Amino acid sequence: MDFTFGNSDMFSGFDMSLEEVRVVKLRKFDRMFGVGEGGGSIQATPVIIDNIVYFGSCDHHVYAVDAITGEEIWRFRTDGIIMSSPATDGKAIFATSYDGYLYALDAKTGNMLWRFKTENRVFGSPNYCDGVVFFGSSDKNVYAVDASNGKELWRFGTGDGVNAAPLIHEGRVYIGSYDENMYVLDAKTGTELWRFKTGGELFWHYPPLIVGRTIYFASFDNYLYAVDIDSGTEIWRFQTGKYGNAGTPVFHDGRIYFGERGGTFYCISIDGREIWRFETGADTLTPRPLIYKNRIYFGTSDKNMYCLDLDGR
Repeated sequence: MDFTFGNSDMFSGFDMSLEEVRVVKLRKFDRMFGVGEGGGSIQATPVIIDNIVYFGSCDHHVYAVDAITGEEIWRFRTDGIIMSSPATDGKAIFATSYDGYLYALDAKTGNMLWRFKTENRVFGSPNYCDGVVFFGSSDKNVYAVDASNGKELWRFGTGDGVNAAPLIHEGRVYIGSYDENMYVLDAKTGTELWRFKTGGELFWHYPPLIVGRTIYFASFDNYLYAVDIDSGTEIWRFQTGKYGNAGTPVFHDGRIYFGERGGTFYCISIDGREIWRFETGADTLTPRPLIYKNRIYFGTSDKNMYCLDLDGR
């Protein structure tokens, strides 16, 4: 690649060419945090209990809506936008907000049961398991909170914001951090069992995927990883596009399905080989596809809902 430097005498008598280029990422991805206040966008999947739909909105509210009629049953206002999906134990709804709180709301009335304060906004979705709510905060901590009273049970500090939804599996918490690590913690004590280093930020609206003894998760370094859940050893990595990965894969009939932020949807074998890909032309896909009756459903930023068969047509 040749360059011309005007008429400067500084470079007279020299033929100059650029022979090697190294692209360096200057800062972490933070576009998702720039969502405006007050809009009514709904950014994550709702929870449904007894024909009631529960979801959060960027207008600061958690809503409960009749699934049959669409009528509002109640709404609860927080002091920040809500980008996450709620969790539930069947009686309470647990929701996080950009105001830094985890809220516990009565599922029938919407009355606040308690709230738990962190030191920064909360982007990721919480997860409930065995009387405990697990979630991460932009204050760099992973939290375990007693679901009955909102008391902190433990916290685990990482090197950067924790904006990923945790997965709880066999007494362990699997969660990613903006410090580029996947952490595996003991669910009762918060003790670190192992960590896996990637080359980019880790954040997901939905928990990662475990099949057998392997966990599958995406990183903003443009790879989808398969890692042994017992040892933390990499099994394989699959390279996708160039805009980073923030979605969650799904497993169906021996195959892994995954959409990356550049608009490409992949079908991948269990050993990490590409089977097929489908190009949408959009720059964003639904963070996690739905597979139902051998059909694949996902939405995109080009305002389309796609339905594919299992061969990618």
